[in-house]
Amino acid sequence: MWLPGIDSGHPASLCFALRRLPQGRTARCTSPTDSTSVSHAPMTRLATSLTTRWRNSVMTTLLMLAVVLSLLFSPATAVFAENAAAPDAGRVLVLDGSAVHDVGATHLNVTNWGLIGARPGTGAPSSSAPSLEFPVGSGADHLWAAGLWVGGIVDGVPLVSTGQYSPELLADPDDPLDTIYESGPGQNRGRRYPMPNADDDRDGQEDEDPLDGRDNDGDGLIDEDYAAVGKQYMRAVMRDDTPLATTLFPDHQPMGIEVVQESFQWTKDALEDFVGFRFTITNRGDSMIEQPFVGMFADFDMDSSSENDLPGLYDGAATAYDGSLVDLTLGYAYKAGATDGAFAGVVIAGPDLGASSFQHYSGNLPFDQGGDPTNDAERYESLSMNAFDPVPSPGGGGDDIRLLIAAGPFPDLGPGESISFDLALVVGETEDQLIQNAANAVRLANGQRFDRDGDLSTGIDGREFHVPWYESKGRKPGGRHSGLRFSANPNPFNPRAELQFVLPVSGATRIDVYDTRGRLVANVLDQVMAAGPGRVVWDGTDIASREVSSGVYFLRLRQGTLTETIRAVVVR
Repeated sequence: MWLPGIDSGHPASLCFALRRLPQGRTARCTSPTDSTSVSHAPMTRLATSLTTRWRNSVMTTLLMLAVVLSLLFSPATAVFAENAAAPDAGRVLVLDGSAVHDVGATHLNVTNWGLIGARPGTGAPSSSAPSLEFPVGSGADHLWAAGLWVGGIVDGVPLVSTGQYSPELLADPDDPLDTIYESGPGQNRGRRYPMPNADDDRDGQEDEDPLDGRDNDGDGLIDEDYAAVGKQYMRAVMRDDTPLATTLFPDHQPMGIEVVQESFQWTKDALEDFVGFRFTITNRGDSMIEQPFVGMFADFDMDSSSENDLPGLYDGAATAYDGSLVDLTLGYAYKAGATDGAFAGVVIAGPDLGASSFQHYSGNLPFDQGGDPTNDAERYESLSMNAFDPVPSPGGGGDDIRLLIAAGPFPDLGPGESISFDLALVVGETEDQLIQNAANAVRLANGQRFDRDGDLSTGIDGREFHVPWYESKGRKPGGRHSGLRFSANPNPFNPRAELQFVLPVSGATRIDVYDTRGRLVANVLDQVMAAGPGRVVWDGTDIASREVSSGVYFLRLRQGTLTETIRAVVVR
């Protein structure tokens, strides 16, 4: 058996192959009884974050663990939703590279032990699976490994649980149902609003039984009414405090979090160049997680090579597939000197907090000189520093680079409370195409709002029901077709923004501010206005004259039946 981070090719040793050494070097893998030199060409990565933690006293325990697990567990295969039989005990950790998003223009392996990608070249069972392969069939992978990072302050201490390089987020091998499940919208039981019969089991509830092999609603049926997103949908559950995680990483202090990882892919031309993700993070512990931040750490190896890569950043607006303008923060990688061929990156698609940090690391330097963060304090600093690293000029020399893009702080996370984080791994043949595809991903993640309660006073523009990761159908009301013009400047802003508008006719005019849940925050304007241009200042306070917190707000201009809604970001 191969365990995450353990080299099964050398059963007498434990070789933590998670970071690359220069080609031609020798890695030393030790066990209680043997010390051998193993030549790697190219060398696999030795995880500094692991090897500095482990001591000889732990090696014997881990070796015994590997032997016991090899007798109990075989690599799992992703379970398709229409297969009624639940996975057998022991077929939990999907290690064989079978959970691959393969219906779009890029193919990508996902797991339920923290890894996104396949770690090509390591010889692990999943290493031959597609790892952001683009173009499909070319054999060119552009991602070595990526993983979620979740950080927060627990009892005054900064903690971070990672999916990579250290796979601290793991499914529970002791739970036979804790594997990866796959489905699609064409499957009965996986319909979601506004599809017909979204209440699949017709019990008056929608999507109350998530795809996990369990009877969550107690009706005697399993996975009979869930929401399948995209053309291909996968779902897995991981935690940072499973017995296996705490045994493999005894020096890591878990936060007690559960992560539901949902990933999806589409086949339409405008939507096929990315894989979308939604991570729902729940505090299953007893302590408050203060100032939580969430990010994606990604080690891109463009064209299946770690050499001569450069980081890039796009932080601005772009036009999506439906003509709408979206704000996006996209961190990406490309070969030095390249203007076409392949670009790959990570774009934050939600929530509406915006990016808090973009960092890139290279080589094997210490953290304070631009190297990888190797402990929780450094990782939390990277997640929360509220700064974007400058990127080198395209004409410069490249390196083996890693990226971190993060969002936060989220509201403090009490026991039982959850937050969601959406992103997409995106590819493109050129930088412009990459940005376009990233804008399409963000627009898709924004989804669409619907009026289901018939009450025009609820929600945003009367639409209170939000469906994320849903393809919009044409332009929203307002905009160029209504004659209204509406903008905020500056945006983002602190402490105030000037709201500029153009009215097609004279009449009663309102400007209201809503939060991302559709709740009224402030009224900025409520009076009769003459046709033509106008302006008013929102000072960033709510109805009670209190400063609003950092985040995204929707500003709605309404005149009679005409409305226009814009997005504004407050940065404190």
